[in-house]
Amino acid sequence: MFIESPPLCRGIGMTGRLMVETGQMTVIRQMTYQPVGRRAAAVETMTFDRLRELNDGGTQRADFHVLAVVDAGHGSVTVDFQRHPLQDRSAVWVAPGAVHRWDDIAGVAGHVVLFVPTAPVTHATRELVASPDLVAHWSVSDADWPYVDTARNHLLLEASAPPGDVSTELPEILLSALIARLRPPPR
Repeated sequence: MFIESPPLCRGIGMTGRLMVETGQMTVIRQMTYQPVGRRAAAVETMTFDRLRELNDGGTQRADFHVLAVVDAGHGSVTVDFQRHPLQDRSAVWVAPGAVHRWDDIAGVAGHVVLFVPTAPVTHATRELVASPDLVAHWSVSDADWPYVDTARNHLLLEASAPPGDVSTELPEILLSALIARLRPPPR
């Protein structure tokens, strides 16, 4: 059974399928990347405030990457049925096809970056996003934090530019910089 829903926000559409998990019927929503209003934008950003507005606590599976950088607060996310804590200066990576649920994000501040698998522009970051062994959660070191924060802020600035004012390449280039600075550890 498929359940069709209107898009949650710019760039996301949903359908759902009833799945069985531990003997209970659970709806897993299939999220599809559908950029609206911008010429084929391969990268979208939002705050955790916006994610809270959109999140109904349901289980989701996306066909795009979800990369979250937590500035402050505590919460949790479940990725492929494994719960991960969210805390100050941590990162979350949900690869396409992974089942995930934002469990407790009421006190979390930071940003979420949505992007298609082809968005990164450097060889190293394209290889990383294509890896089947992406780690879902890690802490960003104090030494790396200023670089991660600056890379993210530059991406946020360029991604918020008016549609006619931005090259679609700039957010992709800056996404690659953010991924390189985040340094996801090997699994």
